[in-house]
Amino acid sequence: MKHLLLIVITLCVSCVFHGSLCALCKVEPQKTILVASHRGDWQVAPENSMAAFRAAIRAGVAIIETDVRLTKDNQCVLLHDATLDRTTNGWGALADVTLEEVQSLRLRDALGTLTYERIPTLREALLLVKQHNVYLYLDKVSVNNGEVIPFVLTLAREVDALQHLIFVLNWPYDKVRAVFKDDLAHVQICPVISDDIPGLTDYVETWLTKASPFAFQFRFDSLERQSFKLLPRILKTPSRAFIAATWATHTAGHDDTLSLTTNPEAGWGWLIQRGFTMIETNHPRALLHYLSTRTVE
Repeated sequence: MKHLLLIVITLCVSCVFHGSLCALCKVEPQKTILVASHRGDWQVAPENSMAAFRAAIRAGVAIIETDVRLTKDNQCVLLHDATLDRTTNGWGALADVTLEEVQSLRLRDALGTLTYERIPTLREALLLVKQHNVYLYLDKVSVNNGEVIPFVLTLAREVDALQHLIFVLNWPYDKVRAVFKDDLAHVQICPVISDDIPGLTDYVETWLTKASPFAFQFRFDSLERQSFKLLPRILKTPSRAFIAATWATHTAGHDDTLSLTTNPEAGWGWLIQRGFTMIETNHPRALLHYLSTRTVE
């Protein structure tokens, strides 16, 4: 008998934080799908802008993905590229300009049109996700061997938002422990599972033995990859299986594009059937609509 797939989009603090899920989520964790919006909802506002983040929250996502980098004066701002040229009316490397200079720039939308949106600071985004009880997934944190991470953690402690942070890293457990120190107990870590990680099976087992990761992010361009074959191992644990439907090369082709141009069951549905319960997307409203109407046996 068919019944609606229950989607718990975690705008409620009792459901959003790992370790304090509602009773129903504890009973049926595989029916809880967390949606991550890639660079906010950049379909309606410039990528990585506060407007894009607010739009994603209004849509109902549980996670906002963004990219954090350092300015010349070691201030954390949110920008995907290492340079200003593509997304702003500035030019050159972000690392060569100060925060004051960054804040004088304006962001371009997906069509290249200049808007009145500015490059956000990490502080602004942390206060936003804290207010709305959602997660902030920070990409680019491993650039230059993770030089930005101490600055991120210090700022998150200052605004009491460590528990809202998600870090996706392809580092072994011991390196992560050394970098995060005591803060490791308060943030959400998602180790990457990809065939380019040396000793992949041992790496995964070490993470499972020494920690209980919030999720593992899978990357596989083929179902023959060792990374995909490790999926059943993760599904036997409390950790979630996380996938970025933004990339065909991370999903063996079962991505956003397939979902929108062919059939969502062939893309997003296929991922859910395999056990993925965290999905990153460029199209949060479309994915959330699909989840709200999807039926399963």
